[in-house]
Amino acid sequence: MSASIINCSDPNEADVVLLGANYDVTSSFGKGASQGPAAIVDCLNTQVEFLDRYTGLVPRDHLKIAYHDLGDLNSLSPEEMVEKVGEAYRNHLGYERFNILLGGEHTVTNAALKEIGLRHFPSEITIVQLDAHFDLRDTDEDFNDAPWGKYSHACVMRRAAELGYKIVPVGVRAYSQEEFDFARQNNITFFEWGRGQAPPPAEILKAITTEKVYLTIDVDGFDPVHLPATGTPVQGGLEWNYALGLIGQIFKHKKVVGADVVEVSPRSGENLTEYGAAQICHSLMAGHLIQSHPIKDMNSDNNNLEREAMFNSRSDSEIDFSDGLGPPVIGRSVEECDSLKDIFENSLPAFGGAYLKRVYGILRAAVLNNVPLVISVAGPVTVSDQHRAWLIPLLETGWVAYLTTTDAVCYHDGHDALYPARAGDRPVKEVDLFGDDGAYRAAGVIRVADTGFKESVLFDQDRMISAVLQRPEFQKRMTTTERNHLLGWYYGHQEKEVGVRPGLLSTCARLGLPVFVGAPADGSVFLNSVKLWALNRVSNRPYWFDYDLHADVFESCAYHYWGLFDSETQALGVLILGGGVPKNYSLQPEPTLSQIFLLSDIRGYDYDVQIVSSPVTDGSLSSCFPAEAVSWGKINPQTYRTQTESMQADYSMVMPFIVKALLDDPTLPRRAQLGLYHRRQELVSRLFDAVAKNQTAIEETLNYPLKIITQA
Repeated sequence: MSASIINCSDPNEADVVLLGANYDVTSSFGKGASQGPAAIVDCLNTQVEFLDRYTGLVPRDHLKIAYHDLGDLNSLSPEEMVEKVGEAYRNHLGYERFNILLGGEHTVTNAALKEIGLRHFPSEITIVQLDAHFDLRDTDEDFNDAPWGKYSHACVMRRAAELGYKIVPVGVRAYSQEEFDFARQNNITFFEWGRGQAPPPAEILKAITTEKVYLTIDVDGFDPVHLPATGTPVQGGLEWNYALGLIGQIFKHKKVVGADVVEVSPRSGENLTEYGAAQICHSLMAGHLIQSHPIKDMNSDNNNLEREAMFNSRSDSEIDFSDGLGPPVIGRSVEECDSLKDIFENSLPAFGGAYLKRVYGILRAAVLNNVPLVISVAGPVTVSDQHRAWLIPLLETGWVAYLTTTDAVCYHDGHDALYPARAGDRPVKEVDLFGDDGAYRAAGVIRVADTGFKESVLFDQDRMISAVLQRPEFQKRMTTTERNHLLGWYYGHQEKEVGVRPGLLSTCARLGLPVFVGAPADGSVFLNSVKLWALNRVSNRPYWFDYDLHADVFESCAYHYWGLFDSETQALGVLILGGGVPKNYSLQPEPTLSQIFLLSDIRGYDYDVQIVSSPVTDGSLSSCFPAEAVSWGKINPQTYRTQTESMQADYSMVMPFIVKALLDDPTLPRRAQLGLYHRRQELVSRLFDAVAKNQTAIEETLNYPLKIITQA
């Protein structure tokens, strides 16, 4: 063949990465599995046909496929090998990238499972194990004179169970009493081969009680007639077409998050096993292609493929999910939970708790995948001191790209800096939510829900804002991000002067976090600007501050463009807290880039979590689900079913717990601040360059045959 299925030289740019883990140390019978990855890849390069006959697709035409060979690992202990392979696996767990780990002995699977367990909840993933053996021993001491302990190839599924994964072994026909007892005691549903007819695929699919699946394929799970070259062959395994059909059905009905093919031990003069393993890898690629790409993008050969036709097998008609039942609803006692993370993962089994669990899980996945977050927040977060309770701690992590909020949030952020600090005191106090507002008015108290402050606070805040707006650096047109950066700088100095904790804008200024205000005229900061503008009109008092809203929107688009093409993961997520203008503003860059500037390859957010209180039936933007935004292009249509969620709640009730759980999770690294505000000129210039290249197409949208009616 003049070309190869492996068509990408850089794994960091690939859609599928074949990771060669050349390890064969703990194998207890035949050796040679460390030569398996190279032999499999050689067949993919030279022998396997590009057309996958089960789907009618050519994966290499639609996917970038790379091979990363980790070299000889046999000098490492099993624990060292798991760490080294895990590090490589972690580096290739990018957004929507599919890893196929090539063994090597089955011990290498430990590395993949440990890393995937950091990206997902293990309890939400079922490992479908095609294998002649359970691999459920606790150690290999019962059969090895020089045991390797808990990371022997015979223990890999025991370690998986300890991580919290569900396991469905298929094809088992050689096991110890210890393994059989462990499977029964832990309610592991397994499918033993050699006791009558093979079960229909529908029965195996019914045993998979999660939406997500990891496939681990030990070639000794197949009958040795099909794949003979393996370290521990056992007669009477899975028949070839049955196994490929089962794999196809799993891709059809479940979300496959990763896979491995292990225990290929090449033999001189016989290459049937590595060729079969390569065919399996090719089928895994085709399955991933179906799950990750729109069907319409793959029909250039006019085969009119439908997803439902994928991997057609004679058992397909037997599959019946008409009872509508999914995974069992099981809640762990909170007394058994050691952390908020544990509670979020295991003690929110249903109803609103399940929504909360999903919201937390999506945010956690975005952070783990290093996807920059845009936070949209409406409501009185600064009056209520929520910014110090949970918002600022979230911003300090380095996970956030920029913020969209209201002018009122920025205005009230300055109240604490007006007066010298006193321990345990603030100018904002608790008031009765159902108190006498007439009496509050008479007493000069401003109420915001169950918080309140003296009306004099507003007059003092107005004086501070007016003084700031008259400073020389404000005497020009600017974006809301520049205004808020400068305002935060002044707030910060005033906070230090009076001895109060940093507020929202001063923190964002320090971190280089841009803060947008989508409706800058709708708030008291601007009302003070109106005062100064009016004085300029009536008395020529010098004042030239104004907003450049065109530059404001363009800057937000520049950050979105950066996220899609220049950020590390080339993806963006959005966390929407409350609706209104901040929500709309945070969603507008995508249509501006694609619909207005007609730029190519633009997509919306890849992760979207919103916590809103408006009912979805009122038709307002504040309440619409992420799925509706998909139809507008604002949310990625390829990810919204698994990476978006809308939860009906007052976000102040749940965000402290979500943020605390994220901050306490040792697997979520703090990152260096993105500092996009300090790069805004660079990023705006980059977007101008893209617009300039598209100028002709844009100018074609400027002409419309208006009907001009001339009056006599």
